[in-house]
Amino acid sequence: MKILKGLFAGFLAITLFVSCEEKAEDPAKELLDKARSEFEAGRYSNTRLLIDSLSATCPNAYKTRREAEVLRREAMIKEKERDYLYYDSVCVGMEARLKVLLSDYKFNKNDRYQDTGYYTVPSQDLSKNVNNTFLRASVNEDGTAFLTSFYRGSKIEYNTVKISAGESFMLCDKPFTSNSYRSNGVQNERCDYRYGEDGGLMDFIAFSQGPFTVELSGGSGKHSYKLRESDVIAVQSILKLSNFITELNRMREYRDDAHVSWRILLKNKEISESNAAGSEQATE
Repeated sequence: MKILKGLFAGFLAITLFVSCEEKAEDPAKELLDKARSEFEAGRYSNTRLLIDSLSATCPNAYKTRREAEVLRREAMIKEKERDYLYYDSVCVGMEARLKVLLSDYKFNKNDRYQDTGYYTVPSQDLSKNVNNTFLRASVNEDGTAFLTSFYRGSKIEYNTVKISAGESFMLCDKPFTSNSYRSNGVQNERCDYRYGEDGGLMDFIAFSQGPFTVELSGGSGKHSYKLRESDVIAVQSILKLSNFITELNRMREYRDDAHVSWRILLKNKEISESNAAGSEQATE
């Protein structure tokens, strides 16, 4: 009799457990069905949100949660594939546009000394400004813009460029490179300023109302001159090109990150399916 009672109690416990598990599965299945509908509609982020809700509200629905995790992985794969394809198409379009834009600029690169070339406006080509004191704008292939101050005259050893328009002005006294030499009895001095570290010089030229006066100082002498309108236009043009290249590089980073994530998810899926197949064979 005691044995029968024990068997009955065990049977009752199993029945209650199975019943409770089945009850736990019902609301979980409803959420999973909704998640599948979102997946089929291409709303992958909603799919993942519903699966998160399923895991939080139905912790005992083990079977459905396992199915949901498989769906989550598929949603993540599709999401990254979609992201990659989108950013790749954006990059293709922007790269085509860049080729057109670059036809208006001159490319400069000394293969012996430079890893990265740079673009300038033709009117600011050094061969056309051998004897000029002027500001030249340039942008390298990575999208970084530069402002270079060229001075020709008697020695002043300057490091500061101040640009004024009416009562407003900007200045920078920290060039990241500088150089001076004499050629044909004339002193040549050059200071290079990187955009973002130029004290706002390039933005001031591009977005302020001229005319502009440039003053060179910080050494043994000073020199001032009027900024040419062609140089103002060159700065504006270079900043636009710099922004375009920078944005293109950002899209390339998004594309590459999405591609790496997509490939990793596919590899993990392959490993998971391989392990599952091995487990089934071992069970058989």
